[in-house]
Amino acid sequence: MAQALERRRIVMNFSTAPQPEDMHAVVSVIVDSLPAELESFCEDMEIFIEEFAPREILDELEVESEFDLLAVYRASTEKIPGVVAKNNKKHGCHLIVFRRPVLDLWCDTGEDFQNLLRNVVISEVAQANGFSDEEIEAICAAAAEAAASAF
Repeated sequence: MAQALERRRIVMNFSTAPQPEDMHAVVSVIVDSLPAELESFCEDMEIFIEEFAPREILDELEVESEFDLLAVYRASTEKIPGVVAKNNKKHGCHLIVFRRPVLDLWCDTGEDFQNLLRNVVISEVAQANGFSDEEIEAICAAAAEAAASAF
């Protein structure tokens, strides 16, 4: 995998599926450049990349297939079943991106990997914080436009 950081963009060329550390790097850049509407929800965010959601999360959210859940966002006061935080921060939040479902969606859609992950992150953070579907669509569109115009 070739990686370069250029103007806050990670350029990726994959001959194999992105590894967890690759996805973590992309998600970290995405979180650092989230639209203003979402910044306050992501302060001190801890990012996890897991292969699949633990059964506890799937059951809690009433999701049948492990391929149907792309990510989960939780405020730090909310317990995330099956996930142990790596530190004891009293403030902040957690975002868990599930690698295999994201990779399947990426293969199915052929969408640019960074755009796909950006939409997953924005959608999950916004939905967890009460944004409507229309607001989420508008935020995703504005973020995609901003990312495209940065180059």
